[in-house]
Amino acid sequence: MTPAEVHQTILTTVGEPEGIFHTVANILPLTQHAELLLGITRGLTEKTLTLTLGYNQPHYVIHNTASDFVVPLRVTILRKQLFPTTLSRVTDRDPRWTASVGTPTHYFMIGATRFALYPTAPSSTLTASVTYVALPPVASGAQSYLVGTEWHEAMAHYVSGLLLAKEQKYDAAAQQITLFLTKSGLPRDKRFAPPETRGDVANLPLHPNIEVHTG
Repeated sequence: MTPAEVHQTILTTVGEPEGIFHTVANILPLTQHAELLLGITRGLTEKTLTLTLGYNQPHYVIHNTASDFVVPLRVTILRKQLFPTTLSRVTDRDPRWTASVGTPTHYFMIGATRFALYPTAPSSTLTASVTYVALPPVASGAQSYLVGTEWHEAMAHYVSGLLLAKEQKYDAAAQQITLFLTKSGLPRDKRFAPPETRGDVANLPLHPNIEVHTG
């Protein structure tokens, strides 16, 4: 479907095909959110960039190279995939990590804009292949979405659910969100469901421990 067809499907679902209250201008950013959600959860908007490393440079302003960067998915240097980690774990392991030099084995983000490697690069001839979730553009009219046509129906369900919830039509909104989860293949998180439907899932921690890998 084109964005225009997706918008009309959404308006028909929420019961306002004329698009007076729910205008195209209001729907456009919501469809972008839906596409980004699919991009993050299903890797459907991924791109790959080649990042030139600097000697002993601990971090890089990633948006200077990729303005649509959202989050990294995987990183490869010299055909070896790096392990993801966090700043807190690196500093706990090596308080002077910015002075450590060697072929990087780990990558992490500092905030939302700086991409870091540990240890820092031993030369300025190395490059890193960074695959990341890309922010989809706001598609309108006859433009194309980044995700394939097989996902457009799921996007329409997601936006319809948000608009129906805005109108306080919560049952209809829940049905649309359930359809979105089904069409996109995402499992429903039962930890926030009524107790009688949660089962054993309710006992799982919200933030399980992340295994630390060492080079």
